[in-house]
Amino acid sequence: MQRFNVEKIKNKIFFSDEDIFHIKKVLRKKIGDYLECIDQDNNLISSIIKSLNPFIAIVDSIKEYNVIETYPIDLYVSLLKKKEFEFVVEKMNELNINSITPVFFSRTQGNLLINLERLNRISKESCKQCKRHKNIIINAPITYKKLVEKIKENNNFVFANEKECQNNLDSVKINFNKNIGLIIGPEGGFVSKEIDELSSLCSSIVLTKTILRAETACLYLVSCIIEDYKKKWKINF
Repeated sequence: MQRFNVEKIKNKIFFSDEDIFHIKKVLRKKIGDYLECIDQDNNLISSIIKSLNPFIAIVDSIKEYNVIETYPIDLYVSLLKKKEFEFVVEKMNELNINSITPVFFSRTQGNLLINLERLNRISKESCKQCKRHKNIIINAPITYKKLVEKIKENNNFVFANEKECQNNLDSVKINFNKNIGLIIGPEGGFVSKEIDELSSLCSSIVLTKTILRAETACLYLVSCIIEDYKKKWKINF
């Protein structure tokens, strides 16, 4: 069952117009159907539809909701084509990491644009499906120079380097007590200057023996880091 963020006033539940459209036209819910909701006080609510026109839903039951904290992982990935970048945003939201920041590397296509409003809508829809409490943070694009400044402020960064010959994820030390920065480059790869500079500032690793597309590399690296994080803190889920 999909979960909706709502406002509760007394015994009534108030949905956004977008969510009402989704409930009626996409999910095709009917009078008497139940909806799972989270209210402004983080209560988990089971609500029941009493009317479709106008749309009215009332509280059926309320219980305390234990918010699942996001993993302290921040992904820095080259801005990709529209379809591929939207895929990354949706999947990173499902994997419950903290944030995603698009970066302009030397080989990032200069004509690519980002629609933050659309990306936030995608992550919001993803939250309904995966039952994440809050949307992933989607930051405005930054330059490679700005990324380097961030690494210098916090050297707990790992970057996927297809030119790496020795180090894999098992051979690097990551501080799981603070946010972890992960760097994925553009489809054309990093230029030599970027590889040299990033290698001097953070951990360079090879992911697989094959060359992965950027969106595949995001899924693979983030999944591996999450598994290591769960083992470190003995989290069983």
